[in-house]
Amino acid sequence: MSATPSDMAARALALARYQRRIRVATGLLAAALAAAMAGALVLLTAVMGAPWEARIGVLLAGAAGVVLGGLWTAWLGWTAPRAARVAVQVEARFPELGDSFITAVELGLEGPAAAETSAPLARRVAAAAAEGMRDLNLREAVDARAVPRLGAAVAAVGLLLALGAAVFPTAWAGLLSRPEGPGAMHTPPGEEPPRGRPIVGPSLADVALRLEFPAHTHQSPETRAGDLSIISAPVGTRVTISASVRGEGPTASLLLDGVSRSLAVDASRRVAGTLGLSRDVTWRLRATDRSGRTMDTPECRLRAVPDRAPQVTLTEPGRNVALPEPRPVRLAYRAEDDWGVQSVTLEYRAPEAARWEAVTLSRESGRAVSGAWIWDLRPLRLVRGQTVSYRLAAADNDAISGPKTARTATFTVTVGAEAATGAGVAPQATEQAAEREHEGLEDLEREAEALGRELDEVIESLDRGELTEPERSRRAAELTEAQRRVAEQADRVSRALAESERQAEREKLPPALQEQLRELHDLLQQTMNEDLGEALKQIERALQSADPQELQSGLQQARESQQAFTEQVRQAIELLKRARLERNVSRAADLAEQLAAAQEELNRERAGLPQGRSEQAQAQAEAQRDLRQREQGLEQDLQQAAQQAEALDRETAERLEAIARQLEESGAQQRMQEAADELRQGDPLAAQQPQQMALSDLTKAAGDLRQLQGEMNAGAQQDLSRAAQELTRDALYLSREQERLMRRAESLEALNARSAAQGKAQREGVRREQEALEIGTRQLGEKLAEVAQQTPVIAPSLAREAEEIADRMGRAGREAAGGAGPQAAQTQREAMRGLNELAEALIRAGEQMQQAANAAGMQGLMQQLQGLAQQQRALNQQSQPRRGPGQTPRPEGGRGTPGDEQQRIREGLERLLQKAGEASGLLDRLGDVPGQMQDVERDLRAERHGGQTALRQQEILRRMLDAQRSVYQKDQQRRQRVAERPKPFRLPPSPPELTPRAAPPRSAPTPDEDAELPLD
Repeated sequence: MSATPSDMAARALALARYQRRIRVATGLLAAALAAAMAGALVLLTAVMGAPWEARIGVLLAGAAGVVLGGLWTAWLGWTAPRAARVAVQVEARFPELGDSFITAVELGLEGPAAAETSAPLARRVAAAAAEGMRDLNLREAVDARAVPRLGAAVAAVGLLLALGAAVFPTAWAGLLSRPEGPGAMHTPPGEEPPRGRPIVGPSLADVALRLEFPAHTHQSPETRAGDLSIISAPVGTRVTISASVRGEGPTASLLLDGVSRSLAVDASRRVAGTLGLSRDVTWRLRATDRSGRTMDTPECRLRAVPDRAPQVTLTEPGRNVALPEPRPVRLAYRAEDDWGVQSVTLEYRAPEAARWEAVTLSRESGRAVSGAWIWDLRPLRLVRGQTVSYRLAAADNDAISGPKTARTATFTVTVGAEAATGAGVAPQATEQAAEREHEGLEDLEREAEALGRELDEVIESLDRGELTEPERSRRAAELTEAQRRVAEQADRVSRALAESERQAEREKLPPALQEQLRELHDLLQQTMNEDLGEALKQIERALQSADPQELQSGLQQARESQQAFTEQVRQAIELLKRARLERNVSRAADLAEQLAAAQEELNRERAGLPQGRSEQAQAQAEAQRDLRQREQGLEQDLQQAAQQAEALDRETAERLEAIARQLEESGAQQRMQEAADELRQGDPLAAQQPQQMALSDLTKAAGDLRQLQGEMNAGAQQDLSRAAQELTRDALYLSREQERLMRRAESLEALNARSAAQGKAQREGVRREQEALEIGTRQLGEKLAEVAQQTPVIAPSLAREAEEIADRMGRAGREAAGGAGPQAAQTQREAMRGLNELAEALIRAGEQMQQAANAAGMQGLMQQLQGLAQQQRALNQQSQPRRGPGQTPRPEGGRGTPGDEQQRIREGLERLLQKAGEASGLLDRLGDVPGQMQDVERDLRAERHGGQTALRQQEILRRMLDAQRSVYQKDQQRRQRVAERPKPFRLPPSPPELTPRAAPPRSAPTPDEDAELPLD
């Protein structure tokens, strides 16, 4: 039977009904999802202990979602497309139908006569449409993808709600029960409170806490009453909560984190509950009378204070030691712990031993333990060249989680090695002090951030008007506790800073590095005394105020001071990291120079040895082996310095890695071992070549490190000075543009009065330009924050000021867009004034940084020139003949050709001369040294190693050393002129009042004690 237009219309109507069902199902599922999500959120707020009002608010929001979902469902059903619209959807989904289906549907709905079409033609159109739809599923034209997705979402949220109800039955049971305040009573459902007489309900009084501290804390039990909102106690404390309960047949319970525990009421109407404190917990007591009325105490918190690990310091000798022969060594130590030190142990490992041995030095208990011990090395039977490693370990007396142990850095005692001099050796004590300093600053930053979060929570509660009197007491106790932790950590940081300075002086760091470290410590100490002290005082003053407005204003001021302090601490952490990197590079350069000098001395001594076995040759072999061990330490120091530089300066890290890799690939250790073997076999002449090659390797490494140190000193200061100039230029540019835009904003009101269309276009233009200035100012703040992490001259507060100026600019743009021209102009004027003040501060900082750059530039110039001279010396040694009679030259791994090396030195010297300029006088001193280097470079590439080339090389080295001395003398003269410059007269400060105090007695050293041990 052929299809008719009526059949097509019926199919379209069926498809329209199907689409209506899909739309209604979508709306119902959306409403169900809203209801399920509302139930889940209400349960979540109940579990988290949110206020009753918050639960009701979430529930009302969910109910509103359900209502809106229902209305949307009705609208979807009412506005479902009719048959003709569904036919259009089918044509769009299946383009191959053409217009046949929609035409047949229209003919079927209106009839052929109404459409002025003959019946046979209408049947042919319907037949063509039916033929095209034979293999098509018309329901694909209806988008039903939302139904399974919403169904899956409803099922998932419903399952989550069921799981939450199963896991937290108490929260589900009291989901919408409104908690009463302290002292309020609950009346059971269905029971009217009696009228005409006061309600007598249960009551709780004389609430007290008894704290029985763990035995290892050595604290007597305490009983606390009164303000119990926050109580801190060590982990493992036994806490007993007691109270008196009154009422008709009362019962009592203890709620710990919302979970109820029944308490027994004794004959004297007292109740008590006990718990072991292992974590932070909230608690409250609840009394219930026979009628079901209840009373709750305010919610309080018990804070568990974990036992910290001890700290132990080896105060003497606190470094590596070199002894001519085994003898007693005096060890002095100090150990601290929050609750008590249990023992201090010496751990040592003899040469070639597989495990550490331990000797107990002290079992004296106390929070601070110090003492000394004489360690006799003679029983270890050490021979010349052997090394024993040692360290100290301190264990606390934590009986709850087990004793915790802390150890010092590992030091060594070497027998038979000569004492090294200068800086850069045995830096373990300094590194340990720097690590404690860094960890202390990071802890201080965390405590300061925690204080800031506490302040934010109180300020937000004040904004919402939710700070009730019990809540205020609890918050005040939390702030006081946070203040105490910050102050204690600041005190620990102060002690760490002092210890770090003492270790730097003991290690004899270069004066410039010591001065830099001292300036950073002074800045940080000033920050802790001023910014932190001001924030803590503001908090104390604000908490004493009874007016909520004064409390909020005082806390906001304290928050600003706390933010400034936290930013200063972050800046100090970054600056100390950079100072530590510079110290490590300087230390490595010093050590490389010492090793090169020691190798050169061994070369001279070896030249006077006769052929054949002798005691002198054996001593030389042992000394060469000791030098090899020290060279291995240099490679390890370079690797560690490269790892530390990775996060600070990628280029410096790559340079350090390249120097370490070149030193390793050159085979300096292997050559030293070869020389030691030849000397041990009685062949000093065969040891000549490996010794000379090792000297060349060490000299070149020392030169590379010294050049890197100079580039770090001079380049960093120059980069910072240029950055300050660019920041000043940007701030002035933004200020000028803001002033120009302010003039345009002042004319907006008059323009609006003349032409609304022109006024709208002008307002939009001002808004766009103001938005561009706002973006530029925020970028200026980001650059300021980045530069502030590299120099103490730029205060972190400048970046915050730039952000505040950008906020004013954003407000001015919105005011201008709204047509408030005068108001926008006033806001822009404030932003312009802030930019001018910012530029003025940057100008002052730029002047200081330029002075520092000039001083560092001269020092860096000397260091870079010294490095190039050492590289030239290494090349001269490499080019010298290295063969004895009957010997063949040995290959040199890890090197380029001598010509390539000479070219690299020449290019480095040319770059240095270009940076130094004519004012330094360096070009006059060096003369045509780059040209001479080019001549030597050609000779070396042509393998002409004659006497003329050697003379040229010696002349180049002499001119470079003379130029280095002239630069040093010029810098000394400049410093002398600055020191002799007349200064304005100022009255001297009043002398401090001194209180006489007897000096502590000093005990005479025992014969076994060694007062001064040589450095290694």
